[in-house]
Amino acid sequence: MENRIKNNFVIMGEYKNKIVGFAELFLLGCIDMIYVHMDYLRQKIGKMLLECLIKSQKT
Repeated sequence: MENRIKNNFVIMGEYKNKIVGFAELFLLGCIDMIYVHMDYLRQKIGKMLLECLIKSQKT
């Protein structure tokens, strides 16, 4: 797991100091996963995580 984190781009979504989701991008530019905690669904957290992954590839 540690190598996976070192070799990929991982971001976390936080709300009130609580991790509510995360997303991971392979170094090759492929999205591996996006996860949002079920208590925070339909609050556009997944959308924000996806947009952050896309933005990271444009810079």
